[in-house]
Amino acid sequence: VSKRENIGIYEGTSQFFSGAILAAQGDDAGLGIMQKSIIELEANNWLARVAFYQCLLADAWLKIGNVQQAEQCLKQALRQAHLREERWCHAELLRVAGVIEGRKGCGEKAERLLEKSVRWAQAMGAGSAIGRTRASN
Repeated sequence: VSKRENIGIYEGTSQFFSGAILAAQGDDAGLGIMQKSIIELEANNWLARVAFYQCLLADAWLKIGNVQQAEQCLKQALRQAHLREERWCHAELLRVAGVIEGRKGCGEKAERLLEKSVRWAQAMGAGSAIGRTRASN
C-alpha cells in the first residue's frame, strides 16, 4: 500500500519492521534491512520514532551477541532522543543501555540504568515497559 500510494514514511517503517521480523526469526539479514530503513528515514527527514527504531536495532544486535554494534546503535538513538524530545521511549532506551552495560561487565552501572528505566516507565504508567525492564535483570 505504501508503495502504491507513494507514502514514503510508511514504506520506510514497514521495511524496518520486515527486517525486525526477520531478525527475530534468526535471520541476520534483517539487521541490515533495519539499518537501511533507518538511514532512509533519516535521509528523508522523517525523524519521529527513529530513536526508538535505533533502540530496537540495538536490542536485535544484543540478541545475536554483538555488543559493540548494539552500543553504537544506542549512542545514535540517544542523540536522537535528546534532539527530538521523544520521552515516551526513554524507558526502553535506558533498558537497552542497562543490558549493554551488563554485557560489558559493568554490573553497577547496568543496575542503575535498569532502575532508572523502571522509574521512567512508572512515571508514564507503562506497565509493559516495567515488566520488560525487570525481565532484563
